[in-house]
Amino acid sequence: MDCTKTWFGFLSAEIIKQCIELCDKECPACKNGILSPLLHYHNELNLREKMEKYISRTVMDLPKLFDVFIIRFGVYSLDRDQFVNLGKNFINFSTPEAIFYGKYVNYENDQALYGEIETQEPAEPPKKRKKKTI
Repeated sequence: MDCTKTWFGFLSAEIIKQCIELCDKECPACKNGILSPLLHYHNELNLREKMEKYISRTVMDLPKLFDVFIIRFGVYSLDRDQFVNLGKNFINFSTPEAIFYGKYVNYENDQALYGEIETQEPAEPPKKRKKKTI
């Protein structure tokens, strides 16, 4: 696994998610309770158009995203500062077209990026046994 490309895919997925959420949130038809999907602004725009319109308003907390990334992908040996700086540069220089056509999100990493994270409940500490007195 190329950790850098996977990191860029993870950031791309977050940008895309935020753009979709912003578009849905600002839809006048949703706000006014309009039922017809033909009148909903978020149904008119394709994904690239949504990214063009909303990418400048996305908020990326890179240190926090990196923590989620290493937990999700289980790569704990990565240099945090290096990857946060790479992420800053990626976000600053990427355009909606570069993210859309860049193939950072692909069939191989789709499940890892968008699938559910399996977490295990912490086990209860073992109960102390009482000593019998004779």
